[in-house]
Parts: sequence; C-alpha cells; structure tokens
Amino acid sequence: MRVRWTQLALADLVSARDHLASEDPGAANDLLRKVAGAVRKLRKHPNLGRVVPERGSFGYRELVLPPYRRVYAVVAGEVQVLRFWHSRRDPAGI
Repeated sequence: MRVRWTQLALADLVSARDHLASEDPGAANDLLRKVAGAVRKLRKHPNLGRVVPERGSFGYRELVLPPYRRVYAVVAGEVQVLRFWHSRRDPAGI
C-alpha cells in the first residue's frame, strides 16, 4: 500500500528532526531511521497503529515512536500520514 505524507506531517517531521539535530545529530538520524522503518511496516499492515483516543470517531490511527505520535488515516487505498508531533502536543489540530 502506498504511504503519502501531507505537507503538515512533513513539516512536523522536519521540525522535529531539526530540533533534535541542534542538540544531538545522532538522535536526529535515529529518528529518521525509525520513521522509515515504521513506514515500511505501514505499507504491509496499514491498520497496525492504534486508534487515536482523542479522534477515534474519525477513523484516525497512530503509531507512537516515543515521544512522537504519527497520526494517519487509511483513505482510498493509501495510508495518509496527517501529523507527526511530540506526544505532549494537543491533538486538537488533527
């Protein structure tokens, strides 16, 4: 299954990477490796993530890569990554 990132989700990921890179470039690289691995899993198992507790009625799911949450939806035969943010962030913007 195809995995497509929204512009918001990509901006979230870049922001998280840049923040980590300013403090620990190795941690930023580790984050990107973990994200890539999780994307490979989602291609094979799109319903792998848990239902987002705050937005379950919308059908949103998430994969948690502590401390980050990757929120996605399965729509029209593809996985759409909607947001990628720190777990302390308010999910009201999904």
